Amino acid sequence: MPPNACPRRRCSGDKRSAAEEYLAHRELSQMTDLRFDVALVDGAGAIEVLENAFGHF
Repeated sequence: MPPNACPRRRCSGDKRSAAEEYLAHRELSQMTDLRFDVALVDGAGAIEVLENAFGHF
């Protein structure tokens, strides 16, 4: 695994902070419905999109 990789279990606080920052910047309530899609690109340029990547929170 690359040194800057972020396994889901280890970075859950980082994801939550990103969501909170996004909502605050948009002046939205933390009760606002939203989802985050994530695009992963490997060294060969292959792309994988994870829709609603953090929906389990």
